[in-house]
Amino acid sequence: MLDTAVNLLNHAGTSSDESETDNSGRKVYYIKKMPWRSEVVTAAMRFIDKDRNKTGDRSPGNAPRTRLSRRRGNISSRQAPPGLPINFYHQTWYEGLLPREKRELKAIEPFDLPGIDDLAGLT
Repeated sequence: MLDTAVNLLNHAGTSSDESETDNSGRKVYYIKKMPWRSEVVTAAMRFIDKDRNKTGDRSPGNAPRTRLSRRRGNISSRQAPPGLPINFYHQTWYEGLLPREKRELKAIEPFDLPGIDDLAGLT
C-alpha cells in the first residue's frame, strides 16, 4: 500500500531537503515542508525514510541518509502536483484554493492510506 502511495506521489510529491554542516563537521539534512501535502502522507513518507535507512534499501534515488525535521523548516518550492488522490492534499490548503485552482488540480478519488497510528505499529 505504501509503495503504491509513493508511486502516485512520484518525484514531484516527495519532499526535498537542504544540507548544512553541524558543529562536528558532519552533513545534516533538513526536510523542507510541503504545505499542500496531507499530514498522513507526510507521516507515511517519514516512515518510509526511517525504514529505508534501517534496511539500507538501494532503490533508485538519493542514497539513504538521516533527514531531520525542523519546527520552522523552510518551505519547499515544489508545487502541488495535479491528479493526486484528494486525501493526499492537506485539507485546509485545498479548501483555501479558488474553484479554478481546484479544477486545475484535478484531484481524484481518495486513496486508502494507513493512519498515523497504523504506521506507528509497523515499526
